[in-house]
This record gives sequence, structure tokens and C-alpha cells, in this order.
Amino acid sequence: MNTKIQKTAQVLAIFPFFAVANPSAIITDSKVETTTFAPIVSLSVSRSIFAQAGSSDTSIVKVADTRAERIDAYFGAWDLPLTGYGELMVQTADKYGLDWRLIPAIAMRESTGGKFACYNNPFGWGSCKIKFDNFEEAIETLARNLAGENPRTEMYYKNKTTEEKLHFYNGTVIKTYVREVVRIMDRIENQSLE
Repeated sequence: MNTKIQKTAQVLAIFPFFAVANPSAIITDSKVETTTFAPIVSLSVSRSIFAQAGSSDTSIVKVADTRAERIDAYFGAWDLPLTGYGELMVQTADKYGLDWRLIPAIAMRESTGGKFACYNNPFGWGSCKIKFDNFEEAIETLARNLAGENPRTEMYYKNKTTEEKLHFYNGTVIKTYVREVVRIMDRIENQSLE
């Protein structure tokens, strides 16, 4: 019986094993690089058969995170003060579960990427009356509030969609605000890295 299983496994081992990419997947903010690996075969066979099956190389796709680069490239195209803050914005958005494009898009809409920031407040947070020591503090404060982590503002932002957050952020005053910021978010996402 053991010989019969080994022969069956040998026949199966001659068929190539491929890593198949999902053709319907959309990669919108990433670079692609390839690497090689020996495929993992999930058959209950002897080690010698596994070694034969694993001897061929197959390419897989690794996706590099380019979100911070896209933010910096977007601000950098106009030499704006928030150029270089892309990594912090992405890390902070991830920390609070926000769309990575939201923080920079609000900054662009409210202060042209920090160019017209008031008191280190590139987001116009608190009607631009709140002063921050630096942009880092402003980014953290905005993200914490937009995530609903501040008890004083959670009723506007906690468990809301990005569009709902934008509505409460300034959409109640400027009727086109949500659409304008979403358009900037799309531009940031599609920013060329060349």
C-alpha cells in the first residue's frame, strides 16, 4: 500500500505547481517586484517525493507599500511644507484605522498642504483657533479625533465612514466639501512616483 501511495505521489509531482495571481485584484498604490521560491506542496507523501516536487522555482509577486511616497510626491510637486510628512501620516492613519489619504487630503483642502497653516495647524482644526507646537502634534490630534478617540468629538466621528467624517468635519458648512476632499484623496492615490 505504501508503494502505491508513493507512485501516485510521483505522478502528481510531475504536474507543475504554480502560484496564481488573482487577475481581478487591483493594486492602486504599490510597486511590484518578483522573487522566486520553491512551492509548498500539501500532499502527504514521503520526503523524497516532496523534494522532487519542490525543486522547481516559481515566481510570486510581492507588493511594496508606496503610500507615503505618493503623499510626499503629491506635496512635493508644489514644494509644500508638508512634504516629508507622508510616512508619519500613513503610520498615524494606520494606527487609528483611517483611510491613509484622508489626513493629507484635508491638509491640502484646508491649508494647501501647510502653506497657509495657522499656528502649525494645517488642517484648520477647531476653526484654526487651536495652536500646535508642530505638524507632528497636529497630525496626531486630527487622526485621534477623526477616529472617534476623543470623547468630546466621538459623536461626530466614531464608527463613521470617511464621507460621514468629512461631512461633520466641514461638510455642514461647505456643501461641496466632501466631494472636494474625496477628489484630492483620489489624486493622492493616483500620484505618479516618477
